[in-house]
Amino acid sequence: MKTLRSIILCITTIISIQLTQAQAPITPDSTTILMSDNELFDTIKEYDNAEYVKVTPFMIGMAKLMATGAEKEFLDKVKSMRIIALASCSSDDKAKYADLISSVALKKYEPVTEISDENINMRIYLKMKEDIVTEMIIAQWGTTQNYIMQINGTLSIADIESMSKGNNPNPM
Repeated sequence: MKTLRSIILCITTIISIQLTQAQAPITPDSTTILMSDNELFDTIKEYDNAEYVKVTPFMIGMAKLMATGAEKEFLDKVKSMRIIALASCSSDDKAKYADLISSVALKKYEPVTEISDENINMRIYLKMKEDIVTEMIIAQWGTTQNYIMQINGTLSIADIESMSKGNNPNPM
């Protein structure tokens, strides 16, 4: 349950940052590689020691049974998730990942922001139906953590803002 809490805290914090400090949307250029989300995940899964986790609707349902408060509200709106962590990958694979994420444009997704500082880079892509976020991909790379996460569900921007405002900074 601690891992789930950490994931939810991470997601809502990232989204909160994105909503409050969004930079200009990403604009593709001539070096952009166009890929589907599945092609991107399949490519990254092949890196040696990449850790892939798929959280199925059944697993989300099981987690809902133990969740309370903001966690339960979040899980009620999530159908599934998949995550690839590159913590155990070689420096070369992490560099390939950074190059790939820096140059990719995802088919059917809207790139909403890129956040960069000296230690971290992050891109957030959304797939929306009217005012509802149906899919979100968060990619992070840099000197700290390297991962990509996809969340499928039905989240409104108001839901995301509400969850990020209601987060306890130390839920463990």
